[in-house]
Amino acid sequence: MPRSKVRCRPDPGMVDGFRRIREQLQIPAAFDSAVENEATAQAARGPVIPDGADPTRLDARHLPLTAI
Repeated sequence: MPRSKVRCRPDPGMVDGFRRIREQLQIPAAFDSAVENEATAQAARGPVIPDGADPTRLDARHLPLTAI
């Protein structure tokens, strides 16, 4: 099934509203460098089946599935 990307112009009111919400909740604009470094390391490592996982279960993360 082909992917379609829907793009639209940002609504200035929505952009400003979300900016104010992030400001009020004191949500940082970026992650801490330690968090970024950990995420980069995890992404480079790739998926890992957790210790203790049921060996009879099939790891099917390679399948190109789409949720609707």
